[in-house]
Amino acid sequence: KANVFRKILLSFTNLKSLAELLMHMNKTLKQVFDACFKDENVKDILYSLAHFGLPMEKMSFCVYLAASLPLLLEGAHYPKGGSGSLSKKMSTVFTERGGSLLLQTEAVKIVHKNKKISHVTVQDIKNKSISKIFPTWVISNSDLTSLVTLVQSNCKDYKKFSRSIKTRKAEISALTFFLGLSIDLKEYGIKDTGVWTSRIMDDNILKSPVDPVLKPDPLLYPHLYYTIYSNFDSSLAPSGKSNISAFFYAKRDIFDKAIQEDGNVKGRS
Repeated sequence: KANVFRKILLSFTNLKSLAELLMHMNKTLKQVFDACFKDENVKDILYSLAHFGLPMEKMSFCVYLAASLPLLLEGAHYPKGGSGSLSKKMSTVFTERGGSLLLQTEAVKIVHKNKKISHVTVQDIKNKSISKIFPTWVISNSDLTSLVTLVQSNCKDYKKFSRSIKTRKAEISALTFFLGLSIDLKEYGIKDTGVWTSRIMDDNILKSPVDPVLKPDPLLYPHLYYTIYSNFDSSLAPSGKSNISAFFYAKRDIFDKAIQEDGNVKGRS
């Protein structure tokens, strides 16, 4: 309570800034940035904190401020070497404390008996060997449909639940893929860490990232969002190369159709 009261008092001691904020509430981000900064690089850096795919001239300054304020006040942390360094550190601690880390191993079956997980059947991807794990706890980070497919249960209620999950219709989905490029995108003038693209480069399609899904227009596809990791951490790619991911919004039936055409082999499409 004392902290909240202190913040309220602080706001009244800075009425000039509060008045300026109210003056900018109905302006676009570009209008505010142009009034406050001359350096285009400064504008680009601040814009990258929370742009939601919208160009500066179309983004609300109020929305930007609400989204980026925690970063501006408290800063942000980024692991050296990329997010993979976090996984490496966690795996080290995990094994040091007696954990057994199975790499290149796929869960193929989760056996459920008497309202408990009996065991998990796993398969080594390389040598195809099968083994069983008898865990105290099972935590899954897969999507619900994949989890339900793995679980084998004699519980009637679970079977009913499983059918409801497998037959549900997903409206919006996405495909993400990762690429290593043999070129340095910065040498081609692409210095941002996030880039929106479409077949027609019209700012109007950027009103919402899901517009191409909710209001599909075949002329606008493909509609992709690229994250260029090597542009904000050069250690993620060798010199002269780039490391990126691409995020493609689409309706689920596009993937279902691809899977059907591929002989119902999920994953290969």
